[in-house]
Amino acid sequence: ISTLLDRYIRAWETGDVDGLVALLQEDATVSMPPSPSWFAGRDAIRAFTAAHIFVPPNAWKLVRTRANAQPAFALYQHAGTGPYRAFGIQVLTIRHDRIAGITTFINPDLVGLFGPAREQ
Repeated sequence: ISTLLDRYIRAWETGDVDGLVALLQEDATVSMPPSPSWFAGRDAIRAFTAAHIFVPPNAWKLVRTRANAQPAFALYQHAGTGPYRAFGIQVLTIRHDRIAGITTFINPDLVGLFGPAREQ
């Protein structure tokens, strides 16, 4: 699982849509509470990520943590100027050595509850 998580971090931090999608189960889901957005399947996740997440000036940094006994990350966003700022907590669901679910809780205040600093 450690290699999978390393590859996941690398995909996010380099904006590698294909690298991210390659780590997903065919029926993987992405949700982002409190946003009602929800995506299912590699094609939908690829389209959403390419159009809205891995686009300039966005840059991302992930710091490992755990939530509900699952791998998780403090997610930081750099939107072109200043330091990376807390964006939220991302929790992965792993099934058969692939990612079955990505839940990103979009709330910068959650980052401090999981240990990492609000700015990186």
